[in-house]
Amino acid sequence: MAEADQFNELEKTENIEEEEKEENKKNKIQGEFEGMEVIIDNLEEEKEELKDKYLRALANYENLRKRAIQEKEKIYNFTLEEVFRKILPILDDFERAFKSLEESKEHKDDYKSFSDGIRLVYSNLNNLLKSYNIESFESIGEKFDPAKHDAIHVIEKEDEENDIILKETEIGYKIKDKILRPAKVIVVKNSEENRNKNQNNSNNQGGEAE
Repeated sequence: MAEADQFNELEKTENIEEEEKEENKKNKIQGEFEGMEVIIDNLEEEKEELKDKYLRALANYENLRKRAIQEKEKIYNFTLEEVFRKILPILDDFERAFKSLEESKEHKDDYKSFSDGIRLVYSNLNNLLKSYNIESFESIGEKFDPAKHDAIHVIEKEDEENDIILKETEIGYKIKDKILRPAKVIVVKNSEENRNKNQNNSNNQGGEAE
């Protein structure tokens, strides 16, 4: 009987030790699992940080690329404008030469071939300008606009609308919608209209004084 009790005690002790081993094993696995979860969480955070840095770097690169394109376009347009500003006086010389030829009554036949050749060069030069979106704009009969016109002289007339452009002494040019060179013009001031305005102003001032 004593031996049986002793055997039972031994078996019970072994069972307890086995259970403890299993419990320790479970605790160890649980600890390792929890440690892996911490590592995964850290990796997730690091991944999000790297993703955020990548997106910011990508946005900065895109902004730099756009700025570089804009700067390049500005430099190109500035250079283009400067070049063609220097070409425009040549067109003015052509215009003056044509007027001189048209006004000349003598030796017209002698000048015909010369005139035709000059006009061909002039036409080719104009086509070159148009290929770069540079064109002249009409001014005669238009309302004076200081953004487009440079008034070099004013003529008083009673039968014309005020601030209408009567004559153009130098053609204006634009590149796309930007004024490359304002037109030099002669502007009408309606003397009767101005007198009426001055009279009205005088009357108003007189009424206020009373």
